[in-house]
Amino acid sequence: MEKFLLVAAGIGLFLLGMSLMTEGLRAVSGTWLPKLLARFTRSPVSGAISGALSTAALQSSSATILVAIGFVSAGLLSFGHALGILFGANIGTTITGWLVVLIGFKLKLADLLMPLIPLGALLQIFGKTKRLLALAKILAGFGILFLGFSMIQQGMTDFREILTPAIFPSDTLSGRFLLLLLGIAMTLVTQSSSVGVATALAALAVDSISFAQAAALVVGMDIGTTATALFGAIGSNLQARRTAISHVIYNLMTGTFAFLLLKTYENVWFGAFKTGFWSAPEIALVAFHTLFNLLGVLLVLPWTHQFARLIEYILPERKDQRTARLDPSLLKNPDTALLVSATTLAELAVQLMTTFKQVATGGTAVYTLQAFNDIQQTLSSLRQYAGSIKTDHATEKTQRAHLALMHALEHFSRLANRIEHMDDITVFDKRPTLRQALEETIEHFAQVAAAMQSPDIVTSTEAVQTFWQTLNRQTETYRNTVLAEMSNGALRVETGYEILHAQRWLRRVSYHLWRLAYHFQVAEKVVDPFLKKPPALKPTDPTA
Repeated sequence: MEKFLLVAAGIGLFLLGMSLMTEGLRAVSGTWLPKLLARFTRSPVSGAISGALSTAALQSSSATILVAIGFVSAGLLSFGHALGILFGANIGTTITGWLVVLIGFKLKLADLLMPLIPLGALLQIFGKTKRLLALAKILAGFGILFLGFSMIQQGMTDFREILTPAIFPSDTLSGRFLLLLLGIAMTLVTQSSSVGVATALAALAVDSISFAQAAALVVGMDIGTTATALFGAIGSNLQARRTAISHVIYNLMTGTFAFLLLKTYENVWFGAFKTGFWSAPEIALVAFHTLFNLLGVLLVLPWTHQFARLIEYILPERKDQRTARLDPSLLKNPDTALLVSATTLAELAVQLMTTFKQVATGGTAVYTLQAFNDIQQTLSSLRQYAGSIKTDHATEKTQRAHLALMHALEHFSRLANRIEHMDDITVFDKRPTLRQALEETIEHFAQVAAAMQSPDIVTSTEAVQTFWQTLNRQTETYRNTVLAEMSNGALRVETGYEILHAQRWLRRVSYHLWRLAYHFQVAEKVVDPFLKKPPALKPTDPTA
């Protein structure tokens, strides 16, 4: 019983160490993961490379895939290019096996890594900055991970007389298939293929299992990782479901390929490496894990676009809903959630601007009423989603972007309400200067809406700020002129008050348009991941 508890405790510590290390690496990485994926994903091939590198660095394929889903939802990546990232993430996950073999087996540094645990604990207690706290998790997680593996090794050594290849399904096709199913089950229980691979390596090292049996287990574990994506896609948007089903189909394909070539690989490998470093069965196992994932990527990449069309055929897009991209699963990654929120707001701005033009030119009431209903429904969902993003533990830049996005949503909401409740359009035709100001407002809105979907937001923000300031300065003079015309009978009183109200309306609309553009500019880093400088424009109104 004690031996079993030792192995169980080792598995628990391994999982805890992986979790802490991954959490710390995510915090340290900040926004570099989205930058890496967006910058280098120009094709399925580059996507596979960046997906493999980012997953290897983060030790989490789910984090990489989550960002890819967000980019597809936001329209920054095609589904085909995102598939390259998904394929590459499978290669990146194999790095854990190499760490275990090289550090845990070959270098035997487990004891030397133990001081990392108290060091990480001290940093966690006394660390004042987020980077130090993240570093504490990385160090402690790394040490705990290998402490757990050391316990698994010890437990497997103690089980050597009990656990033998004979108690596992025999090394036949049917026996290996049962082991594949056992590997899937192990991953479903632990929700981590890494711990399963580590356990298989420990068992293989003490001859508790043969190479072929261990390899069949690893193939099953690789297939079992798709369950996490499937569970996470339940109730999610279309892109998340497509990514999940892609993960399942791709891993089934590579798993089948690896399973059928398992014995051939064993014969070739051990025939080529009879002695030395590469002849060790645990090295052969992690090499097998890496190679079948690498070969799977090389075989599928040339057919990525056809693969994407197959997935799109299986899961067709039934209707276009902007809110569909506001996937709750993306909230785990604040930068990705901010990205899709900002993209949705930019599209809403285009729709509101188009509706504004319709209203200003006397568009049909039925059209504008439906348009405003659509805008308000999407805006309501977007505000709730943006409010659900948690950035209290994120980087300062991410927190700043989140706050700016909330400000932008507030001004967009006021802007939409003022346009929706616009007075009779004919009042603007009673005053040429008023009509000209209305047309200029629409033109500035069109420029801002277009710029919100491009890096040119700074220029549009400065232009609309100048326009608002001009209207603001002219308000008192304009008011006195209209009141004078009313008093001397040159203008009907009712008409005069309508004109004054319309002028105030224009000034407020232009103000909210400026503030929308300014705050969106501050949050623009989530739309353009390569923005390196904060916006030069400073707010001049203390009430902003």
